[in-house]
Amino acid sequence: MDVKKISRISILVAIAVVSRFAFAQFPNIKPITALFLVTVVFWGIYDSIIVMTLTMVITGIYMGMSIMVLFQVISFAVILIIWKFTYKYMSKIVYQMIIAGMLTMLYGFIISLFSACIFKASFWPFYLAGLGFDMMHAISTMIFYPLIYNIFERFKI
Repeated sequence: MDVKKISRISILVAIAVVSRFAFAQFPNIKPITALFLVTVVFWGIYDSIIVMTLTMVITGIYMGMSIMVLFQVISFAVILIIWKFTYKYMSKIVYQMIIAGMLTMLYGFIISLFSACIFKASFWPFYLAGLGFDMMHAISTMIFYPLIYNIFERFKI
């Protein structure tokens, strides 16, 4: 990995970590999901997974490290891999926003599976109880996606 690539990844991780803290008081309104998805578009899946993993581990250190950090990494990796194979077929950003929102809902579903297992809870009540938070996460991802996409495109990041 060259210095330029390491620098780009480091800066993006720093932005993701800071943005996660900046939006910490708002439940599930975070730009990081959109940031990870846009990173796949412009840099590829490997760099995006590196950025996502480092972001989750660093914020886990500050916000509380547990097995949930591993489950977040796995859940994000799943949606990023799916995104890698789907975004190419959508030329309009509106379609990309919709799929980004749907994948964010999938993230909520996957993370709820892990959470229900950890807390030994029945899955469906657990998932339905968090559906409002998942919807807010999906809507915020759909709002942040075009903003972050345009920044990457404008500066050729």
